[in-house]
Amino acid sequence: METTRPSELARPMEVPRPVGPAWWRPGMQVSGVVILALGFVMGYFVQNGRPTPAFDLTLLRWFEHVRVGWMVTLGRWIEFWDGPTATPWLLLLVGILIIVRGHRTLGLATILFVALAWFPGHVAKSMFPRDRPPKSVSPEWIVTGANSFPSGHTGFITSVMLVGLFVLGALGHRRGWWGVIVSLLIVLVACSRMLVGVHYPTDVVGGSLLALGAGLIMWPIFAGLLYTVPRHVHWLRDTREPAVNRGAAPVRELSER
Repeated sequence: METTRPSELARPMEVPRPVGPAWWRPGMQVSGVVILALGFVMGYFVQNGRPTPAFDLTLLRWFEHVRVGWMVTLGRWIEFWDGPTATPWLLLLVGILIIVRGHRTLGLATILFVALAWFPGHVAKSMFPRDRPPKSVSPEWIVTGANSFPSGHTGFITSVMLVGLFVLGALGHRRGWWGVIVSLLIVLVACSRMLVGVHYPTDVVGGSLLALGAGLIMWPIFAGLLYTVPRHVHWLRDTREPAVNRGAAPVRELSER
C-alpha cells in the first residue's frame, strides 16, 4: 500500500498557467505577405500601358458565348448584395448581431477585420489604373473609369469568407464544411464578374489574392486582440466568452476527485 509523505501533502496544487496569444505565426503571416505581394505584382503587370494578357480576353469571350438570361440575373443580384450599396450595411448588421449575442469584442473585430482585409484592393486601384474590358466582349452594363483592377466584389467576398472562418473558430464551431462553402462562393462571385463582362480574369484573381493575403497577415493579430482586449477594457468584455481564443490555449481547471 502506497503512503503519502507529509512533504507531498504540503505541496500546493499546480494549476496550468494560461498561455498568451500567438501574435506572430510565421507559417500563416509569411504566406500572407507572399500572397499579398503577388496581388500587387499582378496589378503592376496588367495596368494601363502594358498589353492585356491574351487569356484575359479569351476567357471573357468564352463567358460571353455561354452567357444566358438567368446567369445575368444572378450577376446583377451579386452586383447589388456584394457591392457598395448593400454590403456595408450587411456587415454592420452582422457585427451588431454578434455583439447582441454577448460577444462584444468579436463583433467589433468582425467589422474591422473585413474592412482592413478589403483595404489593399482600394490601394491597388489607385496604384495600378486599368480600363474596364472593351465593348467587344459585350458587357451587360458599361462601367467607366480606369478602376478595373482589382475586383472589389471578389475581394470583399474573400474577406467576408475568411472572417467567417475566424468567427466560427472563435466560437468553438467546426469549420470543415465552411471551407468548401467559402471556396464555392468566392468562385461564384469571381465568375459572375467575368460573366457580365465588367472584370478581366486577372482582376478577380488579384482581388482575391489581395484580400486573402491581408487576412492571413491580420489573423493572428486579431486573435491576440480577441484574447487581450476584454482583459483590459471593461466595457468590451464579452458576456459570453468565446469557446476558443485563437492563438491561446484554453485553461482547464483542475477538479478534485
